[in-house]
Amino acid sequence: STLSTFFKGSARDALLSSLDGTSEKVVEVMEGGEDCEKSLDALVTEAQLRQLRGELLLDAGKLADAEGELGIAHTLSVKLCDDVVVGRCLRSDGMRLLMRKEFKRAEEALEAAVARCHDAE
Repeated sequence: STLSTFFKGSARDALLSSLDGTSEKVVEVMEGGEDCEKSLDALVTEAQLRQLRGELLLDAGKLADAEGELGIAHTLSVKLCDDVVVGRCLRSDGMRLLMRKEFKRAEEALEAAVARCHDAE
């Protein structure tokens, strides 16, 4: 996928494996210099684009594909400690679950989205 080629595989994988979902680790990576900061920015952009692509796939009725994109976006945004994008991913997944008539799981996802957005304040 072109979305995962913001920077080359091994550097991307190394950066992803170094992130642990804490803001301290993100700050540590940012302090690693301009190249590290650019790589981090690329991951943030990838998470945002995958979340948006997931929403487009929802609109097209491609629920399985949307689930995959939203899952990747969620994983990236958790590692990046980006509560806003995590909240958006949870919201979008809640909408996907509503479309599948999985009402209880949809409600849980939407409640988690609200909580995550409150955490971001």
